[in-house]
Amino acid sequence: PICLALSLFLGIAAGGGIAMVLDLMDRSFHSPEDVGQTLSLPVLAMVPSLKPRPKEQWALIEGASVDSTVCAFHAPGSTQAEVFRGLRTHLLFASQDKPMRVISVTSPKPGDGKSTVTANLAFSMAQAGRTVLLVDCDMRKPRMDKLIGGELSPGLSEVLRDKHDPWASMQTFEEL
Repeated sequence: PICLALSLFLGIAAGGGIAMVLDLMDRSFHSPEDVGQTLSLPVLAMVPSLKPRPKEQWALIEGASVDSTVCAFHAPGSTQAEVFRGLRTHLLFASQDKPMRVISVTSPKPGDGKSTVTANLAFSMAQAGRTVLLVDCDMRKPRMDKLIGGELSPGLSEVLRDKHDPWASMQTFEEL
């Protein structure tokens, strides 16, 4: 019985010690506050998961070729779209002294939602009366044409290689 009790105590102590060491070594973010504290920057918005919605959930606009994940277009009054309105407001008020000319959306790995966030932010900015020039700079897997219903060609690579005039390559979406 003494050996069993001692083994149980040492096992619990060793397990607790290993758990504490692993917790101290953990460098991942667990909340938006962790990100802000670590980077010494403010967190402007926390974007929810925007999976494609079934047609019944949002009244998708008839004839629109905009993807259902672009909630700022299909459901501007939804809580998901409110996140992008909040982000838009943060960005506009952060640059009151000097008007913001360029916003870049990036992430460290594919599939993080850069295109979806960019499309929603662009629609949110346009709904606030701002003129938006949306440039899909993803050379590996451009998706903006699928998200907002534009044409893939001519693309940025053709413009950069001087094969197309940048002004002639722009597509307008004033009806949206």
